[in-house]
Amino acid sequence: MKLPLYIHIPFCRKKCRYCGFFSRAYSSAPAEKLIDVYRKQIEEFWRQEVSFNYIYIGGGTPSVLEEKLLRRLLDSLKRFSPEEFSFEANPESLSLSCLKILREGGVNRLSIGVQTFSHPYLTFLGRLHTPYEAQEAVENAYKVGFRNLNIDLIFALPGQNINEVLKDLKKALRLPLTHLSLYALIYEPYTPLYRLLQRGEVGKLEEEKEAEMYKRSVEFLESRGFLRYEVSNFAREGFSCRHNINYWQDLPYLALGPSAVYFYQNRRYRYISNIASYIEKAARGGELWEFVETIKGEKYAREKAAFNIRLAGGIDLEEFEKTTGFDLLLLASREIKELRRQKLVSLVKRRLRLTGQGFLFADYVSRKFV
Repeated sequence: MKLPLYIHIPFCRKKCRYCGFFSRAYSSAPAEKLIDVYRKQIEEFWRQEVSFNYIYIGGGTPSVLEEKLLRRLLDSLKRFSPEEFSFEANPESLSLSCLKILREGGVNRLSIGVQTFSHPYLTFLGRLHTPYEAQEAVENAYKVGFRNLNIDLIFALPGQNINEVLKDLKKALRLPLTHLSLYALIYEPYTPLYRLLQRGEVGKLEEEKEAEMYKRSVEFLESRGFLRYEVSNFAREGFSCRHNINYWQDLPYLALGPSAVYFYQNRRYRYISNIASYIEKAARGGELWEFVETIKGEKYAREKAAFNIRLAGGIDLEEFEKTTGFDLLLLASREIKELRRQKLVSLVKRRLRLTGQGFLFADYVSRKFV
């Protein structure tokens, strides 16, 4: 059986003020030790005859790795020959030599953290690149041979208007992209941005404006061939991210790295969120998890529904019952009745899916199932 694999690179040149993911400032010594640990763990997968259909290297900022470390990591993964091999990068660290190493190392899908093409908003978010560097990174990736290219964009920034969001999207679609991820700004607890919000130094955009921005963005993207396959993800035909779909289908996958989460044999694991401890415990064969949860029975069925409903295809109720053993219309009859009354989900031919209005409130709908 082949599984997806996620590898977390917990380093950045600088932490963005909105980011809630686990990462630390880049330092050569711990980065080298961590890559050596990963190589040993990957070798163990190989010995146990575990194979991977999709590999996703995320962060943090994977492209911040020194070239010798990047080569080492990619060399250890080549043997798996994954169908889809994704790598996250930021424009300021995505040099031509880095791009060439990625191509030679088997990466066939690149995801670049652009966030916006507006210089003032890039400064507000704490990003290190310029709009020109973002454009250049995508163009250079195409020049060296990448044909599956994604960028991330953020909207609903303080003071932003719909025209500014559409301007970002128009600039994005002038580039040779096959995929676009579009996220509303989230004020994650314990981040500098959240503290600014708490002090009243920035204000959240009104929900109505955010909803209108999302609605207009979807219309714009779909009119230009980027179809929504998940709440925040849009792709040209044939270019949906398979790793992401596996995640939203709540199917098993494995992971490596501090703070990384994975789901396997009805258990969800989260690794310790400490780089030094991860390296030390891996060296002496200690347990690396800070949290393990068994998810089966009704709990699994409800969680799966919460994940699956975010996909444009929604939930095939017959397939859902085969997989979980539960008839969702009976298990969540009260919740589904309420969501249908609110016109947030539709039920047609044994398929439950979000309505256009439902996509605007997808998080609310998901929470109803759990």
